[in-house]
Amino acid sequence: MKSHNRAALVAAVTGTILILQCGSAFAARAPRSDSELEKSATHIVTGEVQEVTAKMGKPAVDKAPGLHRDRHYEIKLEVGSIAKGEGIKPGDQITLNTWQVGSRVPPLPGPQGQNWIPAKGDRVIAYLEAKDGDSYELLLPNGIAAHSRPGEPGPELVAAQKHLRAFLTGDVKTLAKTYAPDVRLMPGHEMLKEEYGLAQAGARATGAAVARDKLVPAIGGVMTRTGGFSEETLDKLLKMMTYKPLKIKDGKVVTDSTDPVQTADGKLHFQTESGDVVLKIAPPEGDFLLLQLRQVDGAWMVVAEYID
Repeated sequence: MKSHNRAALVAAVTGTILILQCGSAFAARAPRSDSELEKSATHIVTGEVQEVTAKMGKPAVDKAPGLHRDRHYEIKLEVGSIAKGEGIKPGDQITLNTWQVGSRVPPLPGPQGQNWIPAKGDRVIAYLEAKDGDSYELLLPNGIAAHSRPGEPGPELVAAQKHLRAFLTGDVKTLAKTYAPDVRLMPGHEMLKEEYGLAQAGARATGAAVARDKLVPAIGGVMTRTGGFSEETLDKLLKMMTYKPLKIKDGKVVTDSTDPVQTADGKLHFQTESGDVVLKIAPPEGDFLLLQLRQVDGAWMVVAEYID
């Protein structure tokens, strides 16, 4: 082979390799901003990953000639809350689909798929594009992210714990942030006793909506008179508690109370909106309480509660 032909071949091969390397580096899509994710998603949900399965198959996007394979993922997610979108409720299990590059022969540049794949037990926030039935496609390349580390409470649980501590200590500054502007006190609620003057006579039997501006000072006054709990006692009490989200169906939760209430069926009826969470909070033995939380202006707040 003549030297100039060999040089031309070397230059061509070297140029092809450089193009492929550079193409791979620059073809991968930059992560979307939070605002872009929120605008593009048909649904935004948080939840806990129940199962992750993967299988190799033909590329989802790349149709160029060659022996190309992608790793296709199905992620089973139990929904905790919904920030955007209709047709999903807390407690639903939905399927999230996405992919990552498995192999490219020849090594063509192109999209790389999803940046991160969670594991079972991870709490995540997911930005979705609705598909058929209960199946949803994750936005690429960063349509799923850790919402809290495994084993750590999610933001709605953190808000509930913060609220409960503030209630038990009469911390009015914190309660002014954890209560929604108007709060539904469920039948049997302690603060509906007539001596507190927060609602009309007989309201403890039926429940009542109370303005935060009236409720918070009243709780503060009660705890000031009773002395509340010491920090040591409170820490022990809160560590004993279990926090169980109740299943929401058809915009409502129907559940028992600790003591009899005078509703038609003797149960508590919470009216919920999409994304709400109703937590049953209980010690190992004894009475429990119930908190209904909702995202209000980006923060989890208590919109209804049962504390007897």
